[in-house]
Parts: sequence; C-alpha cells; structure tokens
Amino acid sequence: MSKTLVGRLGIVAACFLFVNLIAVQRPAVSTAQDTIKIGMIDPFSGPFEYAGRLELAGLQFAVDEQNAKGGLLGKKIEILTADSELKPDVAVRKAKKFILEEKVNFLSHNSGSHISVALNQVSAKYKTIYINSGGMSDFVQGKEVSPYSFRLCQNAHMFVAA
Repeated sequence: MSKTLVGRLGIVAACFLFVNLIAVQRPAVSTAQDTIKIGMIDPFSGPFEYAGRLELAGLQFAVDEQNAKGGLLGKKIEILTADSELKPDVAVRKAKKFILEEKVNFLSHNSGSHISVALNQVSAKYKTIYINSGGMSDFVQGKEVSPYSFRLCQNAHMFVAA
C-alpha cells in the first residue's frame, strides 16, 4: 500500500472519528431517516479522476468497517458520489441536489481549493456539515469559513513551511 493511500485512509478515519463525535453531540442530524448519507463530490472524470477514485476507496473502506459494527448510532452509512469535473459551479449544483433532493447529512470533498470555497458557501446556506479533506489553500478556512465547514488537512502555508 502506498504512503499516499495510507495517508488518505488516515484522513478518512479521522473524518469518521470527527463525524462520530458530532453525531454524539448532535443526534438530531440523523433522526429523520434510517440511513446517514454522505454526499461525496470529487473529480471522477478527467485528469484528476484518480484522486476521486482513491478518496472514494478510502471513504468506502471506513464506511464498510463502521457499518459492520452496526453503523453510526445504529444507522447504516451510505455514500453518494457526484463528479465535480473540478469545476466549482458543477460542484455547487450537485451539492444542492444532494442536500435538497437526496437529503444528505454530510458533504465531503477532497480535490481543489476553488471547489472548497464554493462548498463552504453551500454548507453555510443550507446548514449542512461539510468535510474538506484536501482543499489546502490558505483562504479556504479564512474569509470564506463557515461554522459548518471542517478541514482535515494542513493548509498550503503549513505544507510549504514544513
């Protein structure tokens, strides 16, 4: 297993630990349905397709492991995927569909800081928790931050300084 994939699996595991903590503190997140839905918006086509595929593999691994233990708060976890095409307008359109039509509990995203900024705004508008595991630009959690948005990776300044 490559170091990159192991790192991604670690990020996904941290994401689920975080989701577990939120769910314990805010059980109303999942009381309306029997399934907890995660809407994953990443590139699943084009030159960055591999990034979406690897992120999905790591997230699916964590979901399968948690579902084998009885799910989250007794509810099955399901992943819904959408291709962002690495375009903010496409990601926003698909995030709105996930929230309004599919009734997802969480949004997830990995590739592209420009998409992270757009999804921060969507998560704030619709009060949906957004987990950003790869948008590294410094401004993602700066001016455009919302109380519903959480970044699980270092920012670009930390990365370069290290």
